Amino acid sequence: MNRTATAIKVRDSIEGFMGIVSPHFSKPRCKFLQQMLFGILAAKDVKLSQISRRLEEPISLKKTEERLSRHLGTKELGEKLNEVVAEEAASRIKRDTLVIVDPTDFIKPYAEKMPYLAKVRDGSRGELGTGYSGCVAVACEPGARRMVPLQFKLWSSKAPDFISENHQVLSLMRTIATASDGRGVFVYDRGGDRREILDGLLEMDVKWIVRQVGNRNVRFGNGLFLMDHVASRTIRPFDSMKRRSTRNGCRYPQSIGHVR
Repeated sequence: MNRTATAIKVRDSIEGFMGIVSPHFSKPRCKFLQQMLFGILAAKDVKLSQISRRLEEPISLKKTEERLSRHLGTKELGEKLNEVVAEEAASRIKRDTLVIVDPTDFIKPYAEKMPYLAKVRDGSRGELGTGYSGCVAVACEPGARRMVPLQFKLWSSKAPDFISENHQVLSLMRTIATASDGRGVFVYDRGGDRREILDGLLEMDVKWIVRQVGNRNVRFGNGLFLMDHVASRTIRPFDSMKRRSTRNGCRYPQSIGHVR
């Protein structure tokens, strides 16, 4: 694909997205969003200085940066964008669509002046680093490869309006549940069995799947038992062997069962 064709495709994609969000924002705000999208794609960078250069406005670079920075500082801009994106994507969430919720982190090892830098756990290295916490949510159909982006949130535990990580994650999930009228199955891996998260999911009255830690107590029959104990007594009517993509090509047994 030549550069002209690529430029036309990018322009059409930006215009398509702006057609979705423009009814929810003022004209100056829409112009800002369109310029930011173009600038990020053209510069392949998220720094305002690089984005401003790509815009090539007939004013000083400093004035362009100040204008973009002023718009970025608008309170609740990100929250409103998240709501608009969720409402647009909600039509693709069916009754049994999987809504994958994945907490993440952004390590900024060389940053010194970025606001509210905090200590976060670097999941890739298993150690503490400096940066921000975040959470991503996407929708996908079982067995399908294509995913639909739903939400993305970034926060700092040192920000003055920060309440808790549970509050941030539940806020993200509530936005999706509201936009989709409760459709879909929320899937939360590590950390999803926290009491605050489970209470929030029950309050939202949605379907959900979480990974339960083995040393948690769960109610099974007429008593409380460790999850490891319950799992060991689970009936597994389906057993299979599946080759995983590993260096040594080992086979791993996989079981499917259920717990009432």
